[in-house]
Amino acid sequence: MTGQAGSIRLGLARALLLAGAEWKPLLRQKGMLTRDGRSKERKKYGQPGARKTIPVLETLIGVKIKSCQDKPGFDTPGLVGFSVVVGRFCEAA
Repeated sequence: MTGQAGSIRLGLARALLLAGAEWKPLLRQKGMLTRDGRSKERKKYGQPGARKTIPVLETLIGVKIKSCQDKPGFDTPGLVGFSVVVGRFCEAA
């Protein structure tokens, strides 16, 4: 059930309670008197949303990471498969 529908349902249940106390056992049994306490998480400073974040290297240094395994010189075992993109060239880190 969506938030607005749940609010309307709770409001109607509370109105029935004000009209007569004989409704309370039935409404309690059906779960109509329970409020959903979840709320929207706030957006954090410096992030695009509540949980979404920007990669750390991109944020602090302004550097993007790019895979260079398909470039010549990166087929040797032991070399790191990622490097820093400097201008248009892919150089070993």
